[in-house]
Amino acid sequence: LDAVDADYLAGVRGWLRAIGFEDWPQQKRVDAQLRPAMVNLPEWQGFREATNALVGSLTVDLPGHETNRMLSVVMPGHHIPLHSDRQMDGWLFRVHVPLETNHHAVFQIGGIAHWMSVGQAYAIDVREPHAVRNNGDTPRTHLMFDVVT
Repeated sequence: LDAVDADYLAGVRGWLRAIGFEDWPQQKRVDAQLRPAMVNLPEWQGFREATNALVGSLTVDLPGHETNRMLSVVMPGHHIPLHSDRQMDGWLFRVHVPLETNHHAVFQIGGIAHWMSVGQAYAIDVREPHAVRNNGDTPRTHLMFDVVT
């Protein structure tokens, strides 16, 4: 996909940085480290409103419409094991927008590890086996949403 609008991206990153990880839902401790997982609640901390402009700018020229908006974080030293996602009829792809990352956080799909850059949006077929590993010192946080017909 195209580059992300810098102003919209800065707004979402600023909103997210103001929220401590202790305020994320679905959290647990792993190796004594707080490990928030996923946010898919539109009302959480103003999530929908904080991301509407960015998501709207990315979906203007896409086929179909956006659904299933999420935030995902993989903390330093953690990973998401290899898996495939099942999707509904009419599902086209998932958009990943890196909000915070580091050069040691990789997304693996098709047996190839990819580094996703802040400032870009990526269309991904998550029905294919994929995994995430963060070997860096900082969290890897992505805004994601699905595009359906």
